Amino acid sequence: MNHTRRTFGGCVTSITAMVAGCTDMSEGLVGSDGGETSGSENSIQINPQSVVVVLQGDIDVSSIPEELNTSIQNINKTEAESDTVTVLTIPSAQVDIQRIEDEFNNRTDFNIEDTYYGVDSEWESEFESSIKTLANSSSEVDAGTMRTSVSIKNDQQTITISFESDPTPVIPILPETEIRRVTESNGTEVSETEPLINYSHLDPSNGFGYSSSEGAVGQILSLYLNESGQEELRTAFDQIEEPSGTDLQLQLVINENPLESYGLSQTILDNIRSDSWDRNMRLPVLKEDIQPVLNQLSIPLVPFEIYVNR
Repeated sequence: MNHTRRTFGGCVTSITAMVAGCTDMSEGLVGSDGGETSGSENSIQINPQSVVVVLQGDIDVSSIPEELNTSIQNINKTEAESDTVTVLTIPSAQVDIQRIEDEFNNRTDFNIEDTYYGVDSEWESEFESSIKTLANSSSEVDAGTMRTSVSIKNDQQTITISFESDPTPVIPILPETEIRRVTESNGTEVSETEPLINYSHLDPSNGFGYSSSEGAVGQILSLYLNESGQEELRTAFDQIEEPSGTDLQLQLVINENPLESYGLSQTILDNIRSDSWDRNMRLPVLKEDIQPVLNQLSIPLVPFEIYVNR
């Protein structure tokens, strides 16, 4: 097999430290360009960013190389064309396909049938189920028109869930996401906040993602603001005459669960006020904080990118 060597999920360019319970995001808030997407109209496109390894045969887990065994999160045995295969899913942003192939090919007791960036059939179903649950509870989308297709192109799996109408009302995670301004904090705990950014200020057409990266903060939630969202931030910070640490704090809230709070530098404020800012906010989160939130929303805890075509 011929695979392109790459890593996925993106990295925060600079997250200097976790200080007094808040992350100094002096470089990391302004992220990279949005990903390109293609797909049918009125669809949600999910690009899982785990590595899937399909091995021929019924493989004993204990025989898998130790350096990979600790990273494997899901193992499935399934029938493929009358033969048993073992499907491994490795949700790590720092593992690429070529390295995994090298690890297995160095041993004669493994035969790789396929490798790609994606998830196994179990997690495909979980992504699909989470969207279907939202569609069943929505008055704006007909769940009966929901169709799902799965494809792999250039080593990337894409789960496409389409409807006969605009799928925006059934986007996962984003409708439950808020960014609040911290109004009172003792330096280690946030005691009071006020509304600042909500779903109406976000731009799902540019996509959003959840990924892992190296460093003290291991998870990144990446999302895009629309014009009104950027204007809300500008207006809020333009009212600050002599900024203090509290004035420059934001708090991420998902599904009414307060997660991380962030201290912002002057560099960040300058970018927010700039017409050239791409409006990409890349927010560090702790895995132990976001895991129960994703569980509540029935979203698999694997790296992913989601785009909306409408």
